[in-house]
Amino acid sequence: MNINILLIIITIIGIAVRLWAGDTQLTHDELSALARTHFDSFHDLIYKGICVDGHPAAVQILLWLWTQAFGYSEWVIRLPFFLMGCACIPLIFSFVKRWSNDNAALWAASTMAFSEYAVLYTNIARPYIAGLFTILCLLYFWSNILQNVHHDRPARQWTDIVCFGIFAALSAYTQHFAMLTAALTGVFGLFKTDKKLRWKYLSGCALALVLYIPQIFITLHQISTYKGLEWLARPRYTFIIKYIQYLLNSSKIVIVALLIVFCIFFGINKIKENRKNILFFSALWLLPICIGFGYSRWVSPVIQFSCLIFSWPFLLLSIGLCFKNSEKRILSNVIISFWSIILITTLVFKPFFPYREQVFETSSVETWKLYDRFGKNEVISWNNCDASKLEYYESKYNRSLQNDMIYQSDLKTLDSVLQHKGGHFLITTEVTPYEIEVIRHYFPQLQYRKDLQRSSVHVFSRNSEAIYGKFLFFNEKEIISRAILP
Repeated sequence: MNINILLIIITIIGIAVRLWAGDTQLTHDELSALARTHFDSFHDLIYKGICVDGHPAAVQILLWLWTQAFGYSEWVIRLPFFLMGCACIPLIFSFVKRWSNDNAALWAASTMAFSEYAVLYTNIARPYIAGLFTILCLLYFWSNILQNVHHDRPARQWTDIVCFGIFAALSAYTQHFAMLTAALTGVFGLFKTDKKLRWKYLSGCALALVLYIPQIFITLHQISTYKGLEWLARPRYTFIIKYIQYLLNSSKIVIVALLIVFCIFFGINKIKENRKNILFFSALWLLPICIGFGYSRWVSPVIQFSCLIFSWPFLLLSIGLCFKNSEKRILSNVIISFWSIILITTLVFKPFFPYREQVFETSSVETWKLYDRFGKNEVISWNNCDASKLEYYESKYNRSLQNDMIYQSDLKTLDSVLQHKGGHFLITTEVTPYEIEVIRHYFPQLQYRKDLQRSSVHVFSRNSEAIYGKFLFFNEKEIISRAILP
């Protein structure tokens, strides 16, 4: 089978997998970003929608423009991110093939197409897949420069230089770790560029810096205000091991499959031939991890798996540089197909993907059911999120929701609310062991529980009537929400 045909097949199946996995409700971060798009002026967007957040401006501006033009339906909001995620499949193929060979490029494309890492963030309207897309575009033009592809076409050389600068700036505008990856790529590329092209290359870097100037003031404000993520724990020294496990769909089957692929494609001569490039690209993958880990460990926590997706292409290329290019195309196609099937299988049966519901919409819908059945005065809603997350669903369903929780309140506030409100039912999105002790004093019956991504919804009652058919066992271990994702 022709390599281009196989790439098209991988891309089509990758799109289908993304469509299957994309039928999920909006996440906390998406709702937070959408709540910061309701501004009439660009000035208000910058000062009230971007400066108050920890991310650069690009994605928030995109969401502001996009929602103003096309509305707030879930699939509309996620469409540009979905398209960028799908485009990453042929882009990684092009990047890896440029530096390695067909086997490596197809393997990287299938990994991008079917890895949980890429599939998950393709369907979330946040900076991560957008940053991966801009980084891969940057790497396309960066590779043209370093390999002097257009040495006999000066106009095309300048096109590569200008586009390299533009996508480096766009990466920096997308996410701070994407900026770090782009900066390291630019610095490393300086030592690998042909001396005759070095001044042109530096002009591309200068263009990126000039384009980034408007963001500098926002970044300085964000750094001074948000030095880290208060809710995020400092990473342990096992972080890199867990990250690699995550890259392999957290599956032993994928590890075995990778070993099989590696044994068949592995070429000792290729390692000797490409050892400098392997070290070069491995360093570009490892440095953002080391810098992020060090800052998170000894200054303030910032590093997450999502932040490292931008340097992931360098790992795929580093592995691909060890692959020989088999003359037996049939065998290579079989191995790539085998690898793809393993990734798809482990992805489909991953615990995350069957959980399509997020806590915000589910809790809102359940609350309205209780309103309709028993009346609004009989229901206390202790929804553990700020009101802006719920406003999206109030608008979507054209219904009002009374959230009795004072966001980030303490146990005394909870006790006061439960003591002075006369409702017979309490619906809550999360409960801690300490809150359980307060709740069970006023609402001894657990009527309903639904586990969702990173959270859960519970309904408690004061009386002995089982409105859902039967009572659930009131056990702290059963009540406390279970995290599906690491």
